[in-house]
Amino acid sequence: MQISLTTDGVSCVLKSVDNASSNAFTVPATAEAIKSAIVALLSDPEAREMPNDQFRLERMRDGIRVHAGMGAFMVPYAHVFPLVA
Repeated sequence: MQISLTTDGVSCVLKSVDNASSNAFTVPATAEAIKSAIVALLSDPEAREMPNDQFRLERMRDGIRVHAGMGAFMVPYAHVFPLVA
């Protein structure tokens, strides 16, 4: 599985691709806003959520869930660290 984060300046798309499927999830925020929120969430071991006006991050057992609108996108921890680097 590969997860990428692309942006057009106003919004960004989290995309996962594996051998069987692909999934794209649009978040109404810049990639830098998402990356900095992920780093802030991981920097605080007591935090379970990182709310934002456009999206919300939730720390799960297997990774970080990005909520925006009525949907969510799960980013496993193995893919979080290369995403924010």
